[in-house]
Amino acid sequence: MAKLLSITIIGLAVIFIVCCGERTNNQLHADEIAIYLELARSSPSREIRISSDAIHAIGMTRPEDVRTVLPSAPEAISVDFLLKNQENLISKKEDVPLGDGFVLMGSNDLKERLSGLHRFNSFSRVGFDPTRKTAIVWYADVCAPLCSEAGLYLLEYNNGKWVIRAESEKNKS
Repeated sequence: MAKLLSITIIGLAVIFIVCCGERTNNQLHADEIAIYLELARSSPSREIRISSDAIHAIGMTRPEDVRTVLPSAPEAISVDFLLKNQENLISKKEDVPLGDGFVLMGSNDLKERLSGLHRFNSFSRVGFDPTRKTAIVWYADVCAPLCSEAGLYLLEYNNGKWVIRAESEKNKS
């Protein structure tokens, strides 16, 4: 009973921080962009798509679902991750300064890319712990329409850089 109560309190605290904090969930922030760029650097594609479609398609709706895929994922981060991926992203692609030669794809770009052979990086929104030093993100390296490799990543901010601490088994198609 005490464990259930502490989990409930942690969940409510995270929801309060996320909902009542200074930042809004439907806008991209510099720390999210830093994570996207860190993971996409190894891909030959310079295009980045941000969407919660994959999270919903694989049925991640509860913190337990996240921890089933990535057992080391802390509950507080899992809650923030799911909350962020429930909302539509409002940032316009022109307003997102990715840098390093990366370009943000819009929804019209996706339709065009899927009609032919094309490679791009696809990300969910990033969930953070309250200190914003640990994060979870879904990342797929997509070579549409033939293949993709995707997984859930747990990252930690260490010495000025986001470092992968754990990753789920990769889904390949």
